[in-house]
Formats: sequence, structure tokens, C-alpha cells
Amino acid sequence: GELHELDAGGEPDLLRAARIAFGSLGVITAVTLQTVPAFNLHRADLPMPLEEALADFDGLANGNEHFEFFVFPYTDTALTIRRNRTGRRPRPRGRFERFFADVFVENGLGDLALRATGRLPGLIPRTAGFSTRFMSQAEQIDVSHRCFANYRMIRFNEMEYAVPRESGIEALARVLDLIRDEKMPLAMPIECRVVPADDSLIGPVSGRDSIYIAVHQHATLEWQPYFREIERIFDSYGGRPHWGTHHFTTAGTLAPLYPEWDRFAAIRDRLDPGRTFTNEYAAAVLGD
Repeated sequence: GELHELDAGGEPDLLRAARIAFGSLGVITAVTLQTVPAFNLHRADLPMPLEEALADFDGLANGNEHFEFFVFPYTDTALTIRRNRTGRRPRPRGRFERFFADVFVENGLGDLALRATGRLPGLIPRTAGFSTRFMSQAEQIDVSHRCFANYRMIRFNEMEYAVPRESGIEALARVLDLIRDEKMPLAMPIECRVVPADDSLIGPVSGRDSIYIAVHQHATLEWQPYFREIERIFDSYGGRPHWGTHHFTTAGTLAPLYPEWDRFAAIRDRLDPGRTFTNEYAAAVLGD
């Protein structure tokens, strides 16, 4: 094969295609990243009524550099997480506090509770309500990667969709209503986060500001029938799946969602005409 060096000054469409292509265009041998100076973040975890969080969503999202929230199905409380750059000195959590909150409570007790719901799904609304009691107000100032990253030991299946920002809150409300009305045995919190548009050819947020909505199910429990029903809600808003999580779409349904799909397909034909880099997943979502 040939070696291609992709940059914005040469053939920018190749770079836009290669940024999100899950290996379908060839082997990446080196990457040069544009970086910024290291910075600290002020992270504030603030529980609030879900109705209030939804009503003031745009204000919360616009008023913070990074904003997201979590909500347990069958509950009415949202844990909002706000992260903003700061010049203040780090004030990290202590080692015991991190262990107790992240390892013992969130991952240890959380994993046991989720496994129990598989045997007693009728308890999910009660356990979800109990879990919200651990949502407490907290603040920390630390280097960016410690404020962004979350410690995860629990194994789970996930489906995450990017829907247009203007439709995101309505879509989330419908998902929560569906879970409640159909009594779906989903006990893990749903995540809602804001992401600005980019110019990748087939990225989930290509060309539009979006809200990502992620649903989860413990790895030991059934997930497919529930995710399929929820996916229909995302589909009704022109939602695009996160390529790294579960979804049930194929090339035929995906192509209309991306204005530059044909441009990506032409680049794929040019760089890999023999489909050397195609696997089962790529063939399903991109076509043969």
C-alpha cells in the first residue's frame, strides 16, 4: 500500500474522513496532536430536582464549559456535574475519600446492588430511590484529567446516541417515561451530556450541536430488547449512534443521517478499493 500524510493543508477531506473511520481506511502509524497548556478544573457535583434541571438545561449548559448530568430511572433527582477551568490551586480529594466514594460505594456496593436487581427486578424503583441518597454536593479543584475521569470497575453494556441539541431534552423525557411505563428492569443511571458540532464526515456530532444520551445495563443482565425499544425514540429525532457502543442500525438507515456520507464512501473506495480493512462491523454500518 501507500503512505499518506494527512493534514488540513493538503487534502483536508481525507483528514476529516480519517478522524472517525474505525479502521476502515487503513492503518494509522503516527498521530500529531495539537495540545494546550495543562490546566486545572473546578468540578462541582450538585444534585437538583430533575424537572428543574430539564427546565434550565440550556442555562446550565451555556453557563459551564463542560456540563452533564445523571439520573436514575424511576427517580426525580438529577446529579449535575459542572466543570470549568480555574487558575486556583488544586484542592484534591483525600485518598480515603476517593477510595470510599469511588471504589467502595459507587463500584463495590453499586455492583452488588445491580446484580441483586437481576434476581429481584421489582425492587429497582426502590433501589434507584435509595441510590439517589448517595448523590451529595461535592466540589474539588484538581488537574484536568482527575476531574474528567471516573473510576469504573462495574462491567456493563451501553447504548449512546447523539440527538440534535434542540430535541435532546424531549428525547430524554420520552426515554424516562418509556422505562417507567413499560417497567423496564434498567437500574443504572442515564447520562446526558452536551457536545458541540465538529466537521468530521461521519462523526455522530458532525455539523450539529448535540446532546448525547446514554443508557446502561449491567453485564450480567439482559439488555437487547430494552435498548431496541429506546433506540426507536432516538431514531425519531434523527439520532446518530456513538460508534463505540451498542446500536442496531445498518448502512441503509445510517446514510441519510449524514450529509457527507457519500463523500466518505468515495474516500473509502479510493483508499481501500479491495476492502482489505473491512470487518463484519464495518461492512454492516458502512456497506460492502
